[in-house]
Amino acid sequence: MSDRSEQTGWGAEAVREERVARATVDEIDAMPREHHSVPKPRAHLALGLTDRDDEWVTASAVAGKAEVFVTVDKGLTTLKKPPLNIVAPRGHWELFQRSPKL
Repeated sequence: MSDRSEQTGWGAEAVREERVARATVDEIDAMPREHHSVPKPRAHLALGLTDRDDEWVTASAVAGKAEVFVTVDKGLTTLKKPPLNIVAPRGHWELFQRSPKL
């Protein structure tokens, strides 16, 4: 849309006020359609983590069937029985280096 008066949606006001470029709004608006989204799980996994938010984030990763969960959180990277492959950024880089090249 080239006519700013015709623009609608969550970013229209910001674009009209020239706080955000239309291309930026369009890019942000397109993200959910380009990526997999997982609704919040009904319950966390009771992993015994001290940070309750970590319980929910991990439950979301499991519900979304994540292949790998990359984090610097020691509470997650040191779990004795993680519910999925949880690695630090360095570990993810090493996994990436060992994976078959496309």
